[in-house]
Amino acid sequence: METSEKTLRGDLNFRELGGIRVKDGRTVRHGLLYRSGGLHLFTDEELEYVRSLGIVSILDLRAWYDWKKKPDPDIGAVHLEYDGKTAKGGEKIDFSARGFSKHGKEAQEQLKALSDYYRNMPFENSGYQAMMKALLKREVPLLFHCTTGKDRTGIAAMVILYVLGADDREIMEDYLLSNTFRAEAISSFMAAENLKYPQDEGYCTLTMMRGGVMKEMGEAALRELHRRYDSPLSYVRGEYGWKEEELDSFRNDFLEF
Repeated sequence: METSEKTLRGDLNFRELGGIRVKDGRTVRHGLLYRSGGLHLFTDEELEYVRSLGIVSILDLRAWYDWKKKPDPDIGAVHLEYDGKTAKGGEKIDFSARGFSKHGKEAQEQLKALSDYYRNMPFENSGYQAMMKALLKREVPLLFHCTTGKDRTGIAAMVILYVLGADDREIMEDYLLSNTFRAEAISSFMAAENLKYPQDEGYCTLTMMRGGVMKEMGEAALRELHRRYDSPLSYVRGEYGWKEEELDSFRNDFLEF
């Protein structure tokens, strides 16, 4: 069977933003913006499909040490350069399997740290700055990814959709779609952990987050976006130095009726 986006394994979390509707009635153009899990997880056949999309730029949102341990395979695209640093707050979090198996007070502390991390991710983020610079220069089609394509990638997609003018419902729908794509991975983590502390809500939440995303985390990031900035224009001005005419041009090039 010929490989296509529909036949890629779901846990790769590969999809495009094309077709998502924004507030003025336009939709995101197809074939320009792709999001994914780590390319090192793809089979040769799956990578061949990705190559067929004509990707021009790749943004690897994993930490710099992950780039070295498991580099992206070559698909003929240019990797966007940035420092590979973890977003603010991430340096305090245990992202290992142990960190997501905590229970009791430690689980609540881990969840609080994760919530703060998500909330701060859209701001002063060197990876997102590289992404928005590439979009401003129209270095597309762009593929952006992390390891599982749900957290750093999910908030990156949130930022793009917010700037394009999507409402919170559409943004959250895309964000939560990772749970559909990665349903088997979520089930596998839950089964492997065997829920040793089934009455511990924090522990159960962390176990689920190993494979999927929590609505509350995405909503925390969106609330902070709205709290710090009163519009997409003020956001791109403050975070990326865009001008109003650059935002208008970006929307015209990336949206269609």
